[in-house]
Amino acid sequence: MVTVPAPRLSPAAGLAIKLWALLWMFGDHLDQVLGQSLGIHAAGGRIVFPLFAALVAFNLTRADPSHMARVVLPRMLWCGLAALPPYVLLFGWYPLNVMFTLAAGVGVVTAWQLGRPGLAALIGLVASVLVDYLALGVAAVVVPWAMLRAGYGLGFATLVASALVVPFAGSAWPLLAAPTVCVFSLFRGDAPRWKWLFYAVYPLHLYALAAMI
Repeated sequence: MVTVPAPRLSPAAGLAIKLWALLWMFGDHLDQVLGQSLGIHAAGGRIVFPLFAALVAFNLTRADPSHMARVVLPRMLWCGLAALPPYVLLFGWYPLNVMFTLAAGVGVVTAWQLGRPGLAALIGLVASVLVDYLALGVAAVVVPWAMLRAGYGLGFATLVASALVVPFAGSAWPLLAAPTVCVFSLFRGDAPRWKWLFYAVYPLHLYALAAMI
C-alpha cells in the first residue's frame, strides 16, 4: 500500500497567506464601494478567493471530519450569517457571500469523508445555485482537496482553484494566487494560528464599509 505524504505548510507561511489575502480582500471590497476607481477589484482582488479556497482545502486534509462537521462548519455558517446584513446592503442578497461558498466546499468534503455521498451531492447541488462563484466556487475547494489528498503540491492545487474561477473574473488575474502561495510557502518557522482572524475580519470589514455609504 502506497502512503501519500501530507502536504506541508509552515504556520508562518499559512499566516502570511491569510494576512495577504485579507489585505487584498479589504482593498477589493473598498474598491467596489468606491465604484472600482482604484482598479483593485479587477486586478489583485481576483486572487483573494483562490487563496482562501486553497487554504480551506489544505486545512481539510489535516482535519478530523467529525470536528469539521460539529465545530468548524457551523462556525463558518454563523460567520456568513453575521456578514449578511452589510453584504446585502453593499452588494445585494444574491449570490450569498463567499463564506457560504467556502462552507459549502467544507460541507461537501466532510459529508463525503463521513460516508454520506448523497448528502455531499445535495449540499453541492443546492449551494451551486446560491453561493458566490456558484458551482465553480464549491469545486474550487473540493477539487484542490482531492488533489492534495492524491499527493499534488499546494501550489498546483491553488492553480486549479484559480483556474476554476477565471470565468467569473473575466481575466487571468486569479492565476496569480498560485505563485503567491509558492512564494509564501518558502516561509519557515512558527506563528500563531489566529484561527478566529478570518471569522472576525470578514463581517467586521463589511460593516465598516457599509457605514461609509
